[in-house]
Amino acid sequence: MATSEAARLGYESTRAERWSFCAYSFGQIVIYTIVSTYVQLYMTDIGITAAATGVILLVARIWDGVNDPIFGVIVNRMNLGAGKYRPWLNTSAPLIALFTIGIFIVPSSLDVVAKTALVAVMYLLWDLSYTMCDIPYFSITTVMTGDVAERNAIISRGRIFTGLGAVFVVGLFPKLYPKIGWPMAVGIMALVGFAGMFFLGRVSVERHRPPADESPSLGELLRIVVGNRYLMVLCAAAVITSVCNFVTVVLPYFAIHVLGGEQMLSLVQLTSLGTMLVFIVFAPTLIRKVDKFYVLLGSLVVWALMSLVMYLVGYDDLVLFLVVASIRTAAAGFPGTFLVLFIVDCAEYARFVSGEDATAATVSIQTVTNKINGALASGFAMLILGFAGFIEGEGAVQSPEVLRLIWHLMSWLPAPGAILAAALLWFKYRLRDSDIQLMSLANQGQLTPDEARSGFSPGVRA
Repeated sequence: MATSEAARLGYESTRAERWSFCAYSFGQIVIYTIVSTYVQLYMTDIGITAAATGVILLVARIWDGVNDPIFGVIVNRMNLGAGKYRPWLNTSAPLIALFTIGIFIVPSSLDVVAKTALVAVMYLLWDLSYTMCDIPYFSITTVMTGDVAERNAIISRGRIFTGLGAVFVVGLFPKLYPKIGWPMAVGIMALVGFAGMFFLGRVSVERHRPPADESPSLGELLRIVVGNRYLMVLCAAAVITSVCNFVTVVLPYFAIHVLGGEQMLSLVQLTSLGTMLVFIVFAPTLIRKVDKFYVLLGSLVVWALMSLVMYLVGYDDLVLFLVVASIRTAAAGFPGTFLVLFIVDCAEYARFVSGEDATAATVSIQTVTNKINGALASGFAMLILGFAGFIEGEGAVQSPEVLRLIWHLMSWLPAPGAILAAALLWFKYRLRDSDIQLMSLANQGQLTPDEARSGFSPGVRA
């Protein structure tokens, strides 16, 4: 961001901090995309059954449901000398790169039980290391600046680099791994991811960190987080969408078995993510002019409509299919990519209501929700395919029944979840940007709570 724009917006953070946040966003999504998009394809390629793959992904997410809140409480309770969030960012970056490689170096020649167990262990360790980076990454913006507009701008620009990282992976990786193999291709991507994640914990400044003696107890943290009505609404909406959204999981199989090969996977992903990236680039400008809540609702409605349109137009006309898929991906990208903006708002709300800082614990609920969503999508989709007769192994030929099932999972099924989530948010989520700014000023002592409440939007309960 140009210095003049930073000065105009009154930024507290430095240019180095903002660029480091962007670089971290790029590096983290490189690693996350490799695992979330390709791990099930890798498992079935090396001979692990679809059903076993689904079980591994589900068990990992149950493990998430345990370790995320625990880690969130640990981060909230600890104030290390180097910072509340920075030490975790520095420690987790090499670990997540290491375990990413570990997942993808299991030889296909091993006994099926042995390779299933090894992948499962590595995946669980990867998941734990990702928790160690994810919660501090989302939380650190709340201590880098006390200005909501600045925070929105930092996160929004970071989301642009998240999109760039995803495009980088899906543009290169499907061409890379068939030529040089899974281990080498993943190793290259993991090193790129680590390089991006290296700097944020070293250059960021925690300007608004609460004193150590203000850390709430474990019981208080649980009460604050569970009692955060708007956080619960957001998480419920996210789960509702994920219950019906298997697109990311089945897309590799759809591209390879229905459209014709790995090259089609790269084509579909690049065109879709390219459109999403354009939307993400303009999103920061959009949410400065329109409250981001209304952008979220509009995105969910378009997501649902495009899912139904996709089913109706089919995939025989590849160009038309790609256009519809691109619009849908762009619409789905806002809830998926910008949800963190709403989560940090919920953390600000919790501090206003309770007088205690519970940012890390609040963010941990969001990361639990994200990973539960991944479990519901990955685990259920693979179990459904397994019971339908999906044949594992590289180059396997699937039955017409399995191909039809993949198409249903790929096309119309996300629509009901997106519509139900939009309805829930419309009736139950009352926070707007102006409300959060008033809460932030009150949390910093610049307004009294009553002064802040006098300016709240109708229906806000605080």
